Amino acid sequence: MEAKELYLKIASEVTDGHEIVSSQMFGMPTLKVRGKAFAGLRGEVMAFKLGPDDLAAANTLPGAAPFDPSGMGRAMGGWVQVGTAGQGEWKRLAEQALKFVAATATKKK
Repeated sequence: MEAKELYLKIASEVTDGHEIVSSQMFGMPTLKVRGKAFAGLRGEVMAFKLGPDDLAAANTLPGAAPFDPSGMGRAMGGWVQVGTAGQGEWKRLAEQALKFVAATATKKK
């Protein structure tokens, strides 16, 4: 499955009881919960904001690397990108990211 197609499939399936909003971050399609990004697609890689334990595990996946949206050697803390070699894990990572961000994002009143 192509990266964009899989991203859209994941976006439609991952909710965990939360209202998910499609948005943009750094010019890439991004999924947000309560105004906070938890996953996005940049070309052929998907990026995820994860808690420390999940982040450590995700960094061991094939094609995983710190997420550096600028390409200037400044990775975003708590974020990992996983290329198409690990796309079988994208949905699981999106679910973990949603759970983590939803738990840490302030509820809007």
